[in-house]
Amino acid sequence: ATDGVVPSSTTATKRSRFRVKPNGVIRNIVFMGMGEPMDNYDEVHESLRGLTHQFLFQLSAKHITISTVGASARKIRLLADEAPQVNLA
Repeated sequence: ATDGVVPSSTTATKRSRFRVKPNGVIRNIVFMGMGEPMDNYDEVHESLRGLTHQFLFQLSAKHITISTVGASARKIRLLADEAPQVNLA
């Protein structure tokens, strides 16, 4: 069986996607789609904190990717400093 892709309902963006294993465990999350995630930096950062929090989702930051094309270099550097294990695409 292959992994499924399920739309999310996070506060940061309704265009995020969860990669779900056949057993129903969320493995990867990608913030992507309409709009620029870095234009909602505070909300994206807060979502990252919740998704990786030990008492909430406990997802490894290594399994989270933020897809960005139009963000300023300042915001990209800020995210890299504040969430160094999150992938940028």
